[in-house]
Amino acid sequence: ISGWIIKSEGSARDATIPGNTMLFPGDYYLIVDANWTTQRDNPSWRNADHEEAISLYNTDSGVALKNGSIVIDAVSWGVVTDPELVEGTSANHTQPGNVLLRTRDTNNNAEDFIEAAADFNERPQNGRVEFEIPVGGVANGSITIHSVILTDDLSDPGFQIIPNPGRNKTVQIIVNATGNGSLTLSGEIEKQEELVEISFTQNGTLYSGSFDMEYSDDPGLYTLVLNAQDASQTIRLNTTFEYLSLIALSIDASRLTFPAANPGSLVTLLGDNDEQTLNAATIRNIGNLPIHIGLSAAAVSNNAQFPVSQISCSLDNDFNSPLSITLGNTIQVIDRDLQPSQTTPLGFRVSIPQSQQSGLISGIAMITGVATE
Repeated sequence: ISGWIIKSEGSARDATIPGNTMLFPGDYYLIVDANWTTQRDNPSWRNADHEEAISLYNTDSGVALKNGSIVIDAVSWGVVTDPELVEGTSANHTQPGNVLLRTRDTNNNAEDFIEAAADFNERPQNGRVEFEIPVGGVANGSITIHSVILTDDLSDPGFQIIPNPGRNKTVQIIVNATGNGSLTLSGEIEKQEELVEISFTQNGTLYSGSFDMEYSDDPGLYTLVLNAQDASQTIRLNTTFEYLSLIALSIDASRLTFPAANPGSLVTLLGDNDEQTLNAATIRNIGNLPIHIGLSAAAVSNNAQFPVSQISCSLDNDFNSPLSITLGNTIQVIDRDLQPSQTTPLGFRVSIPQSQQSGLISGIAMITGVATE
């Protein structure tokens, strides 16, 4: 959700979500007005994820969450005239100190939101949740592993690790262990048919280590093997974690500029596999699942509406191949089967109608990763 904005009655860009911000299913992201930390009604309420001066109105107003020009969601209360700030019918006003709480999503604010008491207490976040596994002592042995702690991305039982799109994920390990005299601890994990060794640093009975998971590593269960050795014996302990699946893609060009064209002509902008050429689009799979590519047009105009059907997209720069489509307002999926870390070109071809008036044609294309199964 990096760069998404909050629009309000008072400002078209009332707040902007910072870069490198990701929100996963079940997460909460709290955006607050300036001085929330010192002036919030209840000191026990959680800290904000983002704090910025916001100009909300108490009556007859609304807010919208937008990605560029696209409205993702909106809620309004009272009488609102801006269509971007309301879905269906506005919700009712609330009593001072209360909130509008979403209970469902039917695209009708009056049906979807109810008045409720304000509750900004801590909720499970996509952060590092400490999860401890107590481990009993080894029978007839001198080594006891008291606990193993892994940084965990979900509140579900066990360990679940969410990949970082396009970059490594560092997993921290803390082991509490005792033995007969000097105790050494090491670890290993097998991934992608390669054995990765893990070293630990000691601080009393606590041993700290880490290992990296690549974004393209296969999703599924992995086994972390701990080896503990003292003067009397050596033991092994297996701990499993789940590396979750991730569908994600990147594109190296956020804005493309076509060459000038005349009415009745074809204008083409080819893609490539070079992520350094910013006016030739490249798509990369930065998740760990194969993906198809979904494409749609959000808006195309030059004061008068420009027909979306005049625009073609291709994932191999051959606009007559099965990897090409004519854009529409709804998502169309090209069966590309793009593997993790692989790239593909994204080319565009626009057919300028003979009757097209002179001027600048601008538009937005939406690119989506789609699971292959």
